[in-house]
Amino acid sequence: MTNGATNLAQDTKVDAVAELRDLDWPACLNARDLGGLPTAGGGRIREQALIRSDRLSRLTDDGVEAVRQLRPSRIVDLRTAAQCEREPSPFAAADMYCHVPLSIPIDPPNRQARLVDRYRSKLGLYSHRFVQAVAAVADAPPGPVVVHCQAGKDRTGLVIALILKAVGVPDDAVAVDYAASAARLGAYYTAKRADIKDVELLELVRELHSARADTMASTLSYLRDEFGGGQSYLRRGGLVGRQLEALRSRLVVRSQPSSTRARA
Repeated sequence: MTNGATNLAQDTKVDAVAELRDLDWPACLNARDLGGLPTAGGGRIREQALIRSDRLSRLTDDGVEAVRQLRPSRIVDLRTAAQCEREPSPFAAADMYCHVPLSIPIDPPNRQARLVDRYRSKLGLYSHRFVQAVAAVADAPPGPVVVHCQAGKDRTGLVIALILKAVGVPDDAVAVDYAASAARLGAYYTAKRADIKDVELLELVRELHSARADTMASTLSYLRDEFGGGQSYLRRGGLVGRQLEALRSRLVVRSQPSSTRARA
């Protein structure tokens, strides 16, 4: 299969997965249910257990009501304090709201040109923050959990990838889910780039706005090479066995053996 055919097949797969799990939360652009993704041993992620999204401050009144109808037990907001102040979450006063910023003002700027290098740097430098975010999901009361940042692509993408790897979702499925953000955010990012005239800056911003499966695949390879995988990364950062088991219990639906289904 040629590279063009491979990319076309991948894009088709991404679009199909994203369409099946897309959530109608007016006016969020990038909200979807992770339910249905496969896990090791023939299981799958439970529907309405883990939701990823862009900022909930976008929501219309109908959108807020749609989230309330889901009855989430926890909403994990990964945005900076400044972003939360500029665009407050409509759920900020609720007990279910949990703010876990992945960036703070004293962090040095990251000017690397490739998005994957920025991901690797952030994972390498701030494992304790990623573990805190994953722990907020693991320790949540029973019920759906929503994880979001500003666009629902980068910070959310990394936290969701760590959670999915911790419960046995294969790399290709994690990468396909990550890449689904490209279609959801395409028009929004195109509009944001419309006034950029500098060619080099435009190229950089286009890279930072991207959501390619190969970017996530390379990030997962980094986690394996440097830390022994996503689960080992989380353990080294302080996540304990009880929390890993809690993630599996709340997220994974085990498939019945074929003999059991036949008897039923």
